[in-house]
Amino acid sequence: MTNAASQRVALSRICDTGWVSAGSNPCAVTRRSVAFDWTMAIGGLWLIGGLFADLGWHIREDVDSFLTGAHAMLYSGLVILFIAAGVMAARGMRLGLPLRNALPPGYDLVLPGLAIFLVGGLLDAIGHFLYGFESGFLALLSPTHQLIGLGLILVLTSPIRAAVLASPRPAKFIDQLPALIAAASFFELIHWGTNYIFPSGAERVFGPMHVPATSSEALTAQTLAFSHQAGGLTSFVLQSLIMVGLTLYLVRNFVLRPGSLTLLYLLGNGFIAVAAATSWPQAFAPIVASLIAGIVADCFLLNGEVLQASRIRYGSFAFVVPVVYHATLLLYVIAFLGGTWWHPIFAFGALLYTGIFGFLLSLVTFPNQARATAPP
Repeated sequence: MTNAASQRVALSRICDTGWVSAGSNPCAVTRRSVAFDWTMAIGGLWLIGGLFADLGWHIREDVDSFLTGAHAMLYSGLVILFIAAGVMAARGMRLGLPLRNALPPGYDLVLPGLAIFLVGGLLDAIGHFLYGFESGFLALLSPTHQLIGLGLILVLTSPIRAAVLASPRPAKFIDQLPALIAAASFFELIHWGTNYIFPSGAERVFGPMHVPATSSEALTAQTLAFSHQAGGLTSFVLQSLIMVGLTLYLVRNFVLRPGSLTLLYLLGNGFIAVAAATSWPQAFAPIVASLIAGIVADCFLLNGEVLQASRIRYGSFAFVVPVVYHATLLLYVIAFLGGTWWHPIFAFGALLYTGIFGFLLSLVTFPNQARATAPP
């Protein structure tokens, strides 16, 4: 058989599996590997659940041990991702594809991500053997931990890229679920890196310090008070940017169905809320806020096409959702957690900040309809 004939046979077999996207391949009909999408999404969420179970363990337990249920959950999720990617890559290579193209469209960064994770884990183990274990901010800022996090991001977000590259893009809620679950896992991983200002009680913790102005410690107390206020405001603004940024990315790329954003916020905030809280009432604060904000956000999705086409509706959506989330959080703290130290002006100003920053994000992410409809 000639080389040209061999290539035609290989291409026919690849087309039959729906391996490549319509935009990069002459196949007339293309399909995604739905089972692989679900496996990668669920495996990633399982791993993230283990990661936060481990975080909760370290917060509540004085004695560290490798033989914990949290570690078992974390590493079993990692094994699922490795096996799924390995099996799919082997299948693609049997069809004659090179390793770099062996996975379905959108998953091209999975193998590099797993490799980065392994390198980061190996270097981290060597560092622990030589210098011991980090704690506090040192654990957060450890270069090896950040390398591990980068590898995880490349792997966890792959179902989202696969959905974006699909032709047509998933339109039904059930078809969008793998991408939504992957987005929630990514949301939680970002929370893990910013858990020091996750607002799960910051409204009470960042309270004023009452020191007489004549005291020798007055300047120090004032500096600490301003620092506390800055921490509270930063927690609102940063969490708003993360939530709205991820939301607008999904809204821009998919016609999301009602219920999508409620699911995203509950999954994306639930693990960190439970892991970082010191009590169940405190853990429920972000969960309740996620539920209310999700319902409000899903009301905007009742006509997703209009949301993508109307700059006013798109900007209003980006303004309202973070304000509702943080306002619900504040009201919950006042009603069930003993109140807040925040001055009313500070509270209303912080809420307005979250909406303003969300609106500013909408200005740079609004879909350009003229560019989208222009000929290639």
